[in-house]
Amino acid sequence: MFSKEEIHSALTSFTNNKSPGPYGFTMEFYKATWHHIKEDICNIFKKFHDNCIINKAVNVTNIALIAKKDKCSVPADYRPISLTTSLYKLIAKVIAERLKETLPLTVAENQMAFVKGRQITDAILIANEAIDYWRVKKIKGFVIKLDLEKAFDKINWSFIDFMLLKKGYPIKWRRWIKACISSVQYSIIINGRPRGKIQPSRGIRQGDPISPFIFVLAIDYLSRLLDSLGDKIKGVMMNNNLNLTHLLFAEEGVRMTSSSL
Repeated sequence: MFSKEEIHSALTSFTNNKSPGPYGFTMEFYKATWHHIKEDICNIFKKFHDNCIINKAVNVTNIALIAKKDKCSVPADYRPISLTTSLYKLIAKVIAERLKETLPLTVAENQMAFVKGRQITDAILIANEAIDYWRVKKIKGFVIKLDLEKAFDKINWSFIDFMLLKKGYPIKWRRWIKACISSVQYSIIINGRPRGKIQPSRGIRQGDPISPFIFVLAIDYLSRLLDSLGDKIKGVMMNNNLNLTHLLFAEEGVRMTSSSL
């Protein structure tokens, strides 16, 4: 069950002066009226906990297109900004806080982003140390930079559920996450008004509180796959006998090998 304290803690963690979303209610409104609306909010969370369903009206998302340059002629010239309801953000935030606590136990140590106790700067330091080790030992090798294009947009929902299953997450957690990512409905803001209704079949939203943690769980499959090639492609053998083959920071990373091509 989601406790009242857990919900309120998630609410107060949001910063103020953010977009109100499709229905005009900001997080400041929920904070200011919490004493009056907390029972209603807790009832919504109870229904979500038990039924694992989010009403589509709660997960409506308007997309504002921000021009990247002066003259725009194709969709790629615009940066999409998702405007989601505050109530959905609150639901996703509560789940994200629970999910975040599990990542250090379920995500490989090669992933440095969005995992509690790890920093992206650690990846930079480790990579520099590995290259320096090669130089000192006069070992030849190469480093490949990895960058997954539109990684959040392309990720498959079934694959997300597969990874959650393989990592041992309870069925209820999997249903909560599926409800969050699959109940979304997009409208495009054109001339100041939302137009159309788009029902996606894959992808997760940047800016959604739960998206970063879902992504690192899913991309962990790539990390495990690269680890499985350790006996075929030699990485950097550090002083502590660690065979460092790659480092990841969200959808970016580096692949290191001392094998000749």
